[in-house]
Amino acid sequence: MGSRRSAIGEDDINKIKDKFEFTQVKEWAKSADGMPANREEMLPIMQFFARRLRSVRGIPKDSVELKS
Repeated sequence: MGSRRSAIGEDDINKIKDKFEFTQVKEWAKSADGMPANREEMLPIMQFFARRLRSVRGIPKDSVELKS
């Protein structure tokens, strides 16, 4: 069961934004914490993973992709 008092405040959000280059804050009108319940809640998470999995940043130029 989630907590109704788990929301982070503006100070917390600003600290996170100071540490990370790209930050988005999404809020939903839920009464407590919980797993995403629908497409609207899951979409920002899936978009995050799509951006990160497409990234080739940090991969050496002479790397070879192995396919099975």
